[in-house]
Amino acid sequence: MKSLLKAGIPVAIGSDGPVNPFLNLFFAVTHPLRPSEALTLEEALIAYTATSAFAESEEKNKGTLTAGKLADLAVLSQDIFKVPPPALMSTTSLLTLIDGKIAYDAGVIR
Repeated sequence: MKSLLKAGIPVAIGSDGPVNPFLNLFFAVTHPLRPSEALTLEEALIAYTATSAFAESEEKNKGTLTAGKLADLAVLSQDIFKVPPPALMSTTSLLTLIDGKIAYDAGVIR
């Protein structure tokens, strides 16, 4: 994926169904056979959010936390920028908002 980014080709990452998005981030930031193809965590998150919104022509409505856009966000169980890549897979959402409405609450809202 890194060579695609270096060539100026937008890279979008996404998942459908009961897939752990943090497993996908782990795979994006590691590459056991070609480490040079691994993305940084920041690049992977941009691919998962902003570039995925661009891929579906929705960048005006979502993909970044910007005033006027849909409020799709998750409060995570750990700071994914401070854990080693294998620990990404144990990350969970404590609170998920979709279009500014609570879609999942692990009990953090009282």
